[in-house]
Amino acid sequence: METIERIDEWRKRYGDWEQGRTRGSPRSEIGDDYPFVENKRAPFAPARRALPMMNLALISSAGAYINGMESYDTNIVGGDITLREIPREIEAEDLL
Repeated sequence: METIERIDEWRKRYGDWEQGRTRGSPRSEIGDDYPFVENKRAPFAPARRALPMMNLALISSAGAYINGMESYDTNIVGGDITLREIPREIEAEDLL
């Protein structure tokens, strides 16, 4: 199963959106016309063991990090795709 359904269609919409952006607009302002991915189905596999016996990871594009970590570089063309490992003991209010 594809992670992004109809990826060629989405790439065209994204390219059109990117070309239509105002030059010099802040990267944090994506606007109401951003072509979000809209999947009708998502990959799913049932768990085969009890949750407490599993090792899980959550991967997010939120750009979250904690104090003491290097922040994401918002000036990189195409975005900063490096990872930050956040310990499970960290509370949501401690995220930057």
